[in-house]
Amino acid sequence: MSKCEMEILPGTTDYLAINSPRVANLMRGVKTADKKQEFRSGTARLGSFPRLLWFMMRSVLVRMPGKKTTGNVIRFGQPSKVMIHAEGEYQELEDVEEIEIKKSKKPLKVIKF
Repeated sequence: MSKCEMEILPGTTDYLAINSPRVANLMRGVKTADKKQEFRSGTARLGSFPRLLWFMMRSVLVRMPGKKTTGNVIRFGQPSKVMIHAEGEYQELEDVEEIEIKKSKKPLKVIKF
């Protein structure tokens, strides 16, 4: 299993990566969170409350949609503005041409003062 380029379809609003064992236990069928370099990822159209509700219900009752991977690369046709959300923080990035997603080899320690 290796990194793959994600196909972003028109209307896609979100890229999702499930890496946390706690979240993986909540979403049925996700067994990759405990594996060293694997995680489950996918894209979705979650721009409205009904779509988000359907996605969450399906993830909890059936399983989270997506594919097992060791990493993804998202390429934009032109420099773009991207809003990211990780570990409870939002950040807007400008002039993004490519995003690479993978697990780190060492855990990151974040300290808030």
